[in-house]
Amino acid sequence: MISPLHEAIDQASKVLHNAIRRTDNEGYLDLDRDLSIGDAELEISTLEVVLGPLYQACSSILARAKQKRNLLAPVNRLSTELLVYVLGMVVDDYAAWNRHRAIRTLGSVCNRWRFVIHGTPAFWKCVYDSHPLGYICDALSKSDPHPLQISIQCDDGRTRHQDFIDGIRKHQPRWNVLSFGFDRSICTNCIQHVLASDHVPLLRTVHLRGPANDSRTAVIPTPLFQGQAINLQALSIEYNIVMPWEPATFPALRSLKLEGIYRHAPTFSQFVALLQSRCLELETLVVRSVDFQGTFHPPQGAVLQFPNLATLSLVVIEGDLVSFVVGSVQFLVCQTLEIRVAMETMERGSSFLSRCLARASPALQSAASKLPDMKAELEVLDRHIEYTANSGEQYRFLIRLSVFEDAAYQSGWTPESLTRVTSAIPPLPLSVTFTCYEDRALPFDPMLCLEGTTTLRLETRADESTPLALQRLGEPIIVDGVNRFPFPHLEVLDLTGGKPVPEDVLMMLANRQSHSAQESQTEYPRKLKKLMVPWYKEFLDETRRIQEILGDGRVTGWW
Repeated sequence: MISPLHEAIDQASKVLHNAIRRTDNEGYLDLDRDLSIGDAELEISTLEVVLGPLYQACSSILARAKQKRNLLAPVNRLSTELLVYVLGMVVDDYAAWNRHRAIRTLGSVCNRWRFVIHGTPAFWKCVYDSHPLGYICDALSKSDPHPLQISIQCDDGRTRHQDFIDGIRKHQPRWNVLSFGFDRSICTNCIQHVLASDHVPLLRTVHLRGPANDSRTAVIPTPLFQGQAINLQALSIEYNIVMPWEPATFPALRSLKLEGIYRHAPTFSQFVALLQSRCLELETLVVRSVDFQGTFHPPQGAVLQFPNLATLSLVVIEGDLVSFVVGSVQFLVCQTLEIRVAMETMERGSSFLSRCLARASPALQSAASKLPDMKAELEVLDRHIEYTANSGEQYRFLIRLSVFEDAAYQSGWTPESLTRVTSAIPPLPLSVTFTCYEDRALPFDPMLCLEGTTTLRLETRADESTPLALQRLGEPIIVDGVNRFPFPHLEVLDLTGGKPVPEDVLMMLANRQSHSAQESQTEYPRKLKKLMVPWYKEFLDETRRIQEILGDGRVTGWW
């Protein structure tokens, strides 16, 4: 790699050696001689003749060293395959619409990087109509034969998108990912031409995005697919798109996403027909904020089969539809579950939620045994309840239920409905938030069965809610003939949002922590590790006694 550099150095050393030897033989280096001005000028001119080639040799050495500098860098010791992988990671960090800037920057570092960038088709796979025309031409030619990712934004004010479509149409056999963005545009010819399965055999992903503005609607007058989309694996439709919701079969579909379709959404029957279209390979199903038309009636004898479903996200209003879909989910397979549903009554909502939790309990316990950092949380509000269990990005389970405000259910949760839900909570370490913003207190007794609770937060405005909860925490209950205090594994108690009276807190702690030998039939809970309370100055005696019961450093908030 550095042989040209060695060659230049050897050549310069030979020239210098010969010059010194010649001048020494001719006596030019004898500076003790008496020289005239003419003789000195003659020797200077002779030395200039000798030094000229030396200067040129040095300049050549420096120029060659500068050219070979990048070749000596450690990164260029990598093999071509590994360099392609590293540069690919850098390019992928850029947004697809800005990918051309990364390619241009990396390709200008050195000749080798430029050769690698321009000689690897995968770097040129993304082609957007917003890219410069020169880059689009280069990408279409240099990406061959790699599959293409095409993005078309059909804006009303853009005149070049049709030319862009005409240019990329020649490369349809390589289309792999197709994304359309609409802004009140029809683009009939484009849609009709590109979404025929026989024209795009490699097409795996289709993303259609309408205008997010509620006052605008994108119209697609023709059906998306004619018959079967044999190879399609991912279909995403977002925002206001008017299109014929004709049933099609997707035998290879793995991901289906419908989001933000508020007008001209499919009917319930069309949506169910879509799910029944042989989607046996479906792994991801996302339905968020879709106003389905008509009224949902569970089809008689219809069964959805999702044996491989790993991600389910349903954010809709119709509870019967959610129940119908959730009933086909294998919870032991599903790694990400998000259900946000609103129902008309507490009775229906609590029944649905308890069934979901009961079916999911074995899967949650199995996940908790494999993922030690898994956390479960329960949040109870007046007309809302949310249960989550997650372990970072490996596992996520969320069910959120809201109940419509109705005159018959203004009191919020009833003891029966709340008991139905809490009795189905899986026995996992749990963090509970109990919130009440209404004038009436929420029923706290149904929470007492959650023995796995390690953190309890009370946030209430009703005057009787916090004293009632503290009273129940300090009273043992009989379980299998043994007196046991609620929440025996409680470690953190947060009362900062409940405005408790220190006397009530002191009484509760005294009852829970006063171990007595005479009461051998009573099981006392573990001592709290942390008590969080509001700031009070006028109850110094009570706060000092609370500090004595729990120990120093375990109470925060009181001074």
